[in-house]
Amino acid sequence: MPTTEFCQSCGMPFDDAHRELIAKEADGSDSIYCTYCYKDGAFLDPNATVEDMIGMGVPHLAHKIGEKPGVRKTV
Repeated sequence: MPTTEFCQSCGMPFDDAHRELIAKEADGSDSIYCTYCYKDGAFLDPNATVEDMIGMGVPHLAHKIGEKPGVRKTV
């Protein structure tokens, strides 16, 4: 079974549909973090709390999977 990688900061998936979200280190190599958390070898918001990370990441992930803002799907 293939392993799906995730941002080691916020948990954003790096599957085939989301590979473009892998941030780069200062030397240009792939990071273990996503572009929403990290850029050129540094965190975008080094003082972010877990709640901040959730608030930042959920809308981006929802958009990536096709959710519309403010629209909840019911089961």
